[in-house]
Amino acid sequence: MYFKLLLIVSILVSIGCERFQSEASYLEKLKKRGFVIFITKNSLSTYYSDKDNEWIGYEYELAKMFAKDQGLQIRVMTAKTSRKAFEYLDQGIGDFIGAGLTLTNEREKKYRFAKTFYRTQQQVVCNRFGKKPKDRNDLSKLNFVVGMDTSYATYLKDLSTVLKGLKWKEENISTEELLAKVNNKKIDCTVSDSHTLSLQQRMMPDLQIAFALSPEEGVHWFVKKDNYQLERIFNKWIGKKQKDGSLQDLTAKYFGFIAPEFDYYDVKVFEDRIKNRLLKWKPIFLKAAKITGLDWKLLAAISYQESHWDKEAVSPTGVKGPMMLTKVTAERMGVKDRTDPYESIIAGAKYLLWLKNRFKDQVAEPDLTWVALAAYNVGHGHVDDIMTLAKTRNLPDNKWVHIKALLPLLSRVDIYSTLKYGYANGSEPQLYVSRIRNFHKILNLKKKI
Repeated sequence: MYFKLLLIVSILVSIGCERFQSEASYLEKLKKRGFVIFITKNSLSTYYSDKDNEWIGYEYELAKMFAKDQGLQIRVMTAKTSRKAFEYLDQGIGDFIGAGLTLTNEREKKYRFAKTFYRTQQQVVCNRFGKKPKDRNDLSKLNFVVGMDTSYATYLKDLSTVLKGLKWKEENISTEELLAKVNNKKIDCTVSDSHTLSLQQRMMPDLQIAFALSPEEGVHWFVKKDNYQLERIFNKWIGKKQKDGSLQDLTAKYFGFIAPEFDYYDVKVFEDRIKNRLLKWKPIFLKAAKITGLDWKLLAAISYQESHWDKEAVSPTGVKGPMMLTKVTAERMGVKDRTDPYESIIAGAKYLLWLKNRFKDQVAEPDLTWVALAAYNVGHGHVDDIMTLAKTRNLPDNKWVHIKALLPLLSRVDIYSTLKYGYANGSEPQLYVSRIRNFHKILNLKKKI
């Protein structure tokens, strides 16, 4: 009996050691390969190209941080839908998925998943000036649409077993596209994760939360069912990052901000800030105009749209200062302190001039200014993509009216997946340019500033 017990204990210890070694050997195998393959989707909360054509995004940065800590490079495989992402994982095309995914019963059965690194909530989103439900029972009375093959659709199906008569439609388009439809009153309501909505509301302020559809849920990375090694490696690493605060810092960078959305529209606030903020910076705008030959009031309008003339302004992606310069642009323009009004405004003006010079052989004024402003906002790579797209559709690629009309297509999976710089929130530069033009017009109407 004693020997049998000793044998069992020896076997269990051996298995435990083997599993421990297998995690180390798994990492060693990855290091020999030199890289880890990250499966994700193009979106503002996961992975996208910014206005400097740099790839950023919350889960991409997190995955890159993980790879760097393991001494690995990261390679990215983009999927059009969540379902496609899991297909890639099943086929062994990638090592893990990070795409803003929450846990469902089906996913829990088929895959292993890392511990949650942030929490989100499914929210019913409607237009603040449109039809809104009082509760879940009212949803069936509205044009209520969610994305196909999403956790939202799964949750609604589960909910419909207890809430009889619940009806909704499903479309094979992204959450971002559905939110744009709500914002434009093409549909009444949709469902979005709270983190996605927090990013989209910055440029679609008519979006309003009707109510929470689900409790808070964790967001996870997923691996194949037999890959317990990577699951455990992730769990240890996430725990370490939670402990040292770097995970919280990254989460705050993308989702922890509070922006006064209605300042973008409130003419009274704009008028007040002309008196209280613009006047002290006017000499700098005049200096920038003298250096670049640009209209100082246009530069002032850009700065208001970017920062509300607040030198301490910081965006969720780390751009900061009066002209909201990225680190890359600031370094290119020789800026040492992005929050310094003089440095920021002069550099922002020079950068806008650089963009105008970049497009001047293709586009004439006044379209040139609006195209350059769009590039200032979303990145010249995305504008190049749209101009290429215009050509394929036999449209003039040098007219703002056509570029503006095509920009929202950067959010459509079937379009951005064919373009060099991929996904972008195409509605953002549309609104960005329109607001600057409005602010510029108000400034020009002032007899005295």
